[in-house]
Amino acid sequence: MGDYWLAAGCEELPPPLGMALFDGAVNLGIPRASKFIQEAVGVAPDGRVGQATIRAARDADVWEALVEYFSLRAAYYHSLAASSRSQAKFIKGWLRRTFKVAAWIARAYL
Repeated sequence: MGDYWLAAGCEELPPPLGMALFDGAVNLGIPRASKFIQEAVGVAPDGRVGQATIRAARDADVWEALVEYFSLRAAYYHSLAASSRSQAKFIKGWLRRTFKVAAWIARAYL
């Protein structure tokens, strides 16, 4: 799991965003999870957490960024389910994971 943490740049972000990115990287892949974090903090998404993303994340309202990040993930999962019957059966599990991670982060950092 350390490979995802370091490769995604999770350690450079405020801890709640780093944890969200980590789970997303494991579940969605680093590029897609990074794009969602970038969108959530208002940076043009390129799939790589660099200095612009790090600065924006550190300046962002972390909790607003988390709401946006998890909303983007949920919307993505819904788009997968809507586009493929074979993927639709996974929507409940994907959303359950997303909400559990969001709840864990809220408990850990509030």
